[in-house]
Amino acid sequence: MYYPYKQAILKVQGIHSCHLHYLQRQGCIEFIPPQKTRLRNYWNIKTRTNLKNIKLEFPGIKLNKHDKALGIIITELEQDINNYYIDWLKIYIYLFISVSFFNTYIEADIKIFHQGNWNSYTTINDKLRHKRITDLLKICYLMCAKYYPDFKLSEDMFTDILTKTPWDIFRFDPTGNLVRLFEDYLPGLPKEIPLQISKTKLSKIEQIPEKTPEEIDEKDLLKYILTTLQLIMEQLLDYESLIHDLLLEHFFNHDILIGVDSKEEHEFVKKNT
Repeated sequence: MYYPYKQAILKVQGIHSCHLHYLQRQGCIEFIPPQKTRLRNYWNIKTRTNLKNIKLEFPGIKLNKHDKALGIIITELEQDINNYYIDWLKIYIYLFISVSFFNTYIEADIKIFHQGNWNSYTTINDKLRHKRITDLLKICYLMCAKYYPDFKLSEDMFTDILTKTPWDIFRFDPTGNLVRLFEDYLPGLPKEIPLQISKTKLSKIEQIPEKTPEEIDEKDLLKYILTTLQLIMEQLLDYESLIHDLLLEHFFNHDILIGVDSKEEHEFVKKNT
C-alpha cells in the first residue's frame, strides 16, 4: 500500500544526494563524516573558498546578505594576529552593505589586499609624511653603514625592521629587551644606541631639519633614528584610526562605478562619514 510513497521518497533522497555530491565536487560545500556508522551524513559551508565557488556556481545568490557567509569571513580574518586593530562590527556591516567589499574579501588574497590598502594610504592620504620617513630611513641606513663597519645589514632589511617592529611596546619595557632586539635584528650597531633610545622612551629629543641632509654627524645619528621611529609610530597609529573610513569610501565609490550600490548603502555612508 505504501510502496509508491516509499519509492518516491527514495527517488527524492537519491536526487538530493546527487546534488550534494555535485556541490562538493564544485567546492561549494564540505562533507562532514558521521561520528558513528549508520548515522546520516552532514554537509557544511566552512571556508572563503566555499563562498567563492558558490558565487561562481550561483551568481544570483546575494551571499553578503547571509549571516553564515559573513561569519565565515570574520572568523578567518580574526585568526590573523596582524588584524588586531580591526573593528569587526564595522567590517561586518561593510560586508553586509557593500557587494564590492564582500566580493573582494572572498576573492582576493587578504594579505595582498591589506598591503594594497596600506600602499594606497601612504601614496595618496599620507604621501608627504611617507616621503619624509623614506628619506630619513635612507640617511640613517647610510650613516649606520658609514660609522659602524660591523653593521652589514642590507638597506631593505634595515627598512623592513624599522617599519615593521611594534616600537610602542618598548616605551615602558625593560631596557634589556630593546638591546636584545638590536643585537638580534640590527647586529653591528653599538649597544649605546638602544640604551639611549630606551632612556628617551622613544620620544624625540631634538628637532631635526625639515630637509633631510645628504650626510649627518655620528653624534646626531641618535636623534635622526628617534625622529624616524616617532614618525613611523605616528603614521601607523593614524592609519589604524582611518582604515575603516578608507575602506568604506573606496568600496562605496566602486559600487557606484559598477552600478551595484544600494539605497541602504547610501544611507549608511551619509550617516557615518
